[in-house]
Amino acid sequence: MHRSFAAATVLLVLGSFLPAVAQEDLDDARAQRDALRAEAAATAAAIDELEAEDAAIVEALEQIDAWIAVQESRLERARQELAVKREIEAEANARAGDLEDRIVELETDVVAQLVEGYVEGFENNDELLLRADDINTVPILRFVIDESTGSSIAATDLLRLARAEQADAIERAEAAAADAAAIAAGIEDQIAELDRSRADQERLRAEVDARIDVLEEEAAILADEDAQVTAFILAEEERIRREAEERRRAEEEARRRAEAERLRAEQEEQRLAEERRLEEERRQAEEDAAAEDEAATEEEADDDEGAEADADADPEDDTDGDEEPAAEPEPQPEPEPSGEVPSFSHPVPGGISSPYGFRIHPIYGTSRLHTGVDYNAPNGAPIGSAAPGTVIFVGTFSGYGNTVMVSHGGGYTTLYAHMSGFNTANGATVGTGDTLGFIGSTGLSTGPHLHFEIRLNGSAIDPAPLM
Repeated sequence: MHRSFAAATVLLVLGSFLPAVAQEDLDDARAQRDALRAEAAATAAAIDELEAEDAAIVEALEQIDAWIAVQESRLERARQELAVKREIEAEANARAGDLEDRIVELETDVVAQLVEGYVEGFENNDELLLRADDINTVPILRFVIDESTGSSIAATDLLRLARAEQADAIERAEAAAADAAAIAAGIEDQIAELDRSRADQERLRAEVDARIDVLEEEAAILADEDAQVTAFILAEEERIRREAEERRRAEEEARRRAEAERLRAEQEEQRLAEERRLEEERRQAEEDAAAEDEAATEEEADDDEGAEADADADPEDDTDGDEEPAAEPEPQPEPEPSGEVPSFSHPVPGGISSPYGFRIHPIYGTSRLHTGVDYNAPNGAPIGSAAPGTVIFVGTFSGYGNTVMVSHGGGYTTLYAHMSGFNTANGATVGTGDTLGFIGSTGLSTGPHLHFEIRLNGSAIDPAPLM
């Protein structure tokens, strides 16, 4: 009952606590669900044990019932035997009664013989008679003498036999009744003991059934708690998925805008270069025209000399052959190739525990693309930048937990997740190996490690060939 009350209290607290829990780390909810499921499994095992105990009690009750049936059968036979003994006792008593009547007759007969002996007198043993103190006792003494000599032997023998037979009949009847009563009493004691055992088993079974009811109530409460926590986890995972999708769309939009901006910048650069080229051609044309006007003026001033000179000159010779050629436009610097690959280094010295590629997700248990690599490292170990660049994000990032992102140019960015703390800020310029933060287990993590990604134009790629 104490556990039932405690489980009910947990349920009430959980019902009021869930909105606040929605702000906590998803790992806490999963740990709570695992604990609930472990407790539910223990409760189910306890129910199985009690049901096995209940089955044993039922079997014991069946055995007790069987023994009670056997003893009741014996008791019935003992009662039948007792009835027979009672009949024997009744017959013995009846026989004793008959003997009593016969004894009365015999006693009457003896008295009659005594009287007859007294009336008729005595004929022998005069010496005994002479010893009598009183003359009145002489007839009695005479009767005694006659009795001792056998004159009334028949009556007294019959009387003696009748009384012995009566006593024996009564004794046998009483012994038979006592034996039957003792047997019946013993069986009744056994049945009473079995009844007490049955009552104890029934009481024990009632206690076991009550405990089973309590455990089943607790199991129902735990199942309800598990359902609520699972619903929260599913909702949180859906939120994380939506945030990841929104982040992906935002990154894609940012990449698209950056690409559009780059194209606009290139087009603007080309336009400016074209304008500079046209301006240079216009300026050169003006200079050429001015040179031609000056040459014409000089020709008019020296017409005669010019004519003679012209006659001697090569007809194929151009009059502006001494003029310097127009200057070529100055070459413009070419933009840096966007596909240049930075030189990446390992961000921590630890070994890789999980490479890039599809794997069974350690939390969701489904096959998913692992978009980076996991490094083994102790909690709190420093995490260095894999290449020079600019920090573009510092903060908590959905399932990645505490995260830092660094842009390295050429469309390449790196991501460092599950940190326990930061050692940089947005906009910071970092070099290879500069500490960005420290190993932790925030976000969707099963223990301290570093999740490291390299992305090209926003899409995750395998870091191994670039390290």
